[in-house]
Amino acid sequence: MRKKLAFLSSFIVTGLLPMFVFAYPTTSAIAFQNPLNATSVTQVMVAFFDMLVQLGAVAVTLAIIYAGFLFVAAKGNPEELKKAKTTLFYTIIGALVLLGAQVIASVVENTLKKI
Repeated sequence: MRKKLAFLSSFIVTGLLPMFVFAYPTTSAIAFQNPLNATSVTQVMVAFFDMLVQLGAVAVTLAIIYAGFLFVAAKGNPEELKKAKTTLFYTIIGALVLLGAQVIASVVENTLKKI
């Protein structure tokens, strides 16, 4: 029974393999499609930084919500309020760093375009 199954499976593979090989079009109609629609390194860099800024904006929003939750959960406890204030402070610093990175990226982009 095993021999018949092995023979049948090898027959199917060798019989169907040429069909898949010949099914591939030989014309140059198939071309690699660029998912970024970028034609230069500068455009790839801009697309990467735009994506990074969008992800960072989501992270900053979630961190502000978390800091607000910490303020509510503190219930007047000075230690917990200090933790909430620190979290909010570092979230704002992170948002400023994110904006600074976006400014630096745009400066580098404009510099590379001039070169």
